[in-house]
Amino acid sequence: MKQSLLVAILVSIAFATASWLLPAQAQASSGTITGRFVFTQMQLNCGVGTGTKYPCTEQGQTSGARRARVEVRRASDGQTLGTNFTDSTGTFSVGWTDNTATGNVSVTLRWRPIHADGRFQIGNNVGALWALNVSGTTTAINGGPTPIGTKNWGNNRVANVYDGAVKMWENSLSQSNRMLSFFGNLTPGGAGATQYVDIRTEVDDGSCPTGAATDDLNRICLPTSAYYENQFRVMHEMGHLASFRATRDQTAFARADTSLNGSGWNATSGEWFSRQFTEGVATALGNVGLYFANASQPFSCGSDTQCDAAVDGLNLETSSNCATLRRAEISNERYFWDIYDSSADGSDNLNRGVFEIVDTIHAFDLGTGNAQKSEVGASITDPDGHSTLDFVNRWIVFGTNSTAVLTQNCTPSGQAIDTATTGCTPAGGNCPAPD
Repeated sequence: MKQSLLVAILVSIAFATASWLLPAQAQASSGTITGRFVFTQMQLNCGVGTGTKYPCTEQGQTSGARRARVEVRRASDGQTLGTNFTDSTGTFSVGWTDNTATGNVSVTLRWRPIHADGRFQIGNNVGALWALNVSGTTTAINGGPTPIGTKNWGNNRVANVYDGAVKMWENSLSQSNRMLSFFGNLTPGGAGATQYVDIRTEVDDGSCPTGAATDDLNRICLPTSAYYENQFRVMHEMGHLASFRATRDQTAFARADTSLNGSGWNATSGEWFSRQFTEGVATALGNVGLYFANASQPFSCGSDTQCDAAVDGLNLETSSNCATLRRAEISNERYFWDIYDSSADGSDNLNRGVFEIVDTIHAFDLGTGNAQKSEVGASITDPDGHSTLDFVNRWIVFGTNSTAVLTQNCTPSGQAIDTATTGCTPAGGNCPAPD
């Protein structure tokens, strides 16, 4: 027994001695890179007065690239070594590891317009994700932090359209639990559809003259001219997708794509009630992205201007000329503003959140019957169906009566097709051609 014990001790000593003689295992290089990414805020649709989420005083000022993805890549081959997201000020700290190195590593950095929540991303006209690269290379310090300071992209248009999308998501849509469940978190049935909202820019082939949202692809297209027009472009189109995802089957509702004036719609043009409603909801959700409920001067923006009376903004608090604007999108916007804002004026005594708008859209029964989601019909047999009045009546079922607010804002009190105004009948096939 003593001999066996002695042998065991000698074997242990031999193994220990052999391990001392082996070369030490190399440790992978690693560290952190810190800094801040900023750009010049050049979005045109800004607000004046108090209670504005994007005041015009911020135009031309430096702003952080908020909650965007940062990538650290090995300079020699572009291999990604680490990723993270910026915070609300554009500041970041990215941990990196290079298993092929033992010392400092030469790296490149870039940020990409992917939101930290994964809800949307910004790409070019075919969906290729934009990359905003830091010029040159950086020596990343092994075992310690590598601060790179602040990098400024100036009035970069991708940075601006990305920030417009951030405003819409963080200031408006994310206030709804239904949007948290379905916006940018559901893959529709179209070929090539994505779970995230695929925002494509520079679509200048004539297919997207002002901007559009495609329900079954989860896609938004924007022409080059729309980069800096935040409220009436990227925010408005995100509003369309939000209203589609709010429905019971998370798909688009039909609308009349004909304008009564025979051309493209605008905020004051006469429209079929179904189009007035769908366009108004999309813009109204964008208005929440620009204003707090106590805003002193809430205006709907012109497509390329700031939102105030001095240019071509339309006051959301006042209604006028109802004989002309009864069918106008702006009347719908004003109705939704009055149920959101905290200022009591006239018959407006409501102060409700975005989630109530979204949930009431969800409450529409599926089907083509009166006041149902697809009342307009696949062949647009009832272009005045699925109107704001339907929304009001559906909300009454759930305990809120906003009829007085509807009437106050020129929105129609009835749904009969207004042949006296339109001069056409859908069944007769003599209505204006699609835009």
